[in-house]
Amino acid sequence: MKIKKVNGAEYSREEFTNYNLRVKVEFKTKTDVHIFDIYTTERDKEKVWDDLLESITNKVTSFNIIHSSTREQDELSSKWIGKWLNEI
Repeated sequence: MKIKKVNGAEYSREEFTNYNLRVKVEFKTKTDVHIFDIYTTERDKEKVWDDLLESITNKVTSFNIIHSSTREQDELSSKWIGKWLNEI
């Protein structure tokens, strides 16, 4: 797993044990659209936005955070989905 440090926070495209925030990002180039999750130890969504903007290349024509959730929200959602799936 690759973890990158930016301004004191850790970022990865894979879930890691001490993440605090998960953001789903969408970026477009002239020919493609990419959507993926980024996990980070940073808790402030605005700082995450700024850190991600620093890493964008000039090939990106559009960039957006389309969803964010805390680790706690992810865990609650996972429990709810698991419970729901067990009931069908």
